[in-house]
Amino acid sequence: FFFVPDPFPSLMMLCPCRCIPRPTADQSKLMHVHARLRTVGGAQRAQALISEYQRLSGTDASAGLYYTKDHTWVRLAGTTAQFGWTQKHQRDAGEIVYVELPEVGETYEADEPVGVVESVLGAEDIMMPVSGKIREVNTLLVNSPWLINTVPESDGYIAIVDVHDPLPDGLMTKEEYHIWLESAL
Repeated sequence: FFFVPDPFPSLMMLCPCRCIPRPTADQSKLMHVHARLRTVGGAQRAQALISEYQRLSGTDASAGLYYTKDHTWVRLAGTTAQFGWTQKHQRDAGEIVYVELPEVGETYEADEPVGVVESVLGAEDIMMPVSGKIREVNTLLVNSPWLINTVPESDGYIAIVDVHDPLPDGLMTKEEYHIWLESAL
């Protein structure tokens, strides 16, 4: 018995059970995309790879994704929401050095402060984008607050919420948010 190195390690990461014996045509395209992205930074490469995989597999990453005017994103799945800061918000804040997370089990109203983010430029409240009870917080941010700067719309999420009330007015789709950003400048 001998060890054979995995010829497609990036694809195996996409399938935890390692059930992909040979790449399909779409997976082959994905491997070529991955090879082109090797010169890009790790977080950017990962996000680009995920986006390309979703495009090839027909899944829509923006389904259930909304934005607020205070530059918070919200990803809804049924009565559960995950939220965090947008790329623009983290860029404007500067290098994040500390995050005070909301308390698990606490209930908050939309637009209520639930925590604090401190950066080299100052401190700012984390605003709750929807009304609900905090189910889980991203404990990775305690020791790695920089995740908000590097991958704010994935691993840099702030919390997961059980949504209680109807969604607040003013949530925007990705397209509406970008149009609003352009008009606000």
